[in-house]
Amino acid sequence: MKIDLKINFVRKPINLVDLQDSIKKSNNSIEKVKIIGVLKYGVKQWEKLTNNFYLENPYFSNKGGIDKDGYTNVIMIINTITKEKLFINPEGYSYARYVGLE
Repeated sequence: MKIDLKINFVRKPINLVDLQDSIKKSNNSIEKVKIIGVLKYGVKQWEKLTNNFYLENPYFSNKGGIDKDGYTNVIMIINTITKEKLFINPEGYSYARYVGLE
């Protein structure tokens, strides 16, 4: 699904607090995004991810990057309780290399 979203990606945030702080210090931009996967996380999975974006996740491997049409390929992660969304562009790595919020 290709969409234009107002997302500010942060390169290599440590955790959710670091991500939010970094976003406050910068301007949001319109990014052309292609959602290539959707993961739904419960409380424990969400906390594990947002406490350490450097954790290895085999699902992220060899995904992300920018396609020939200029869309950033992202994995959308949805918190099943709060409905919060994270957008991750692992750039081929097995961790959340670029993380964005809507």
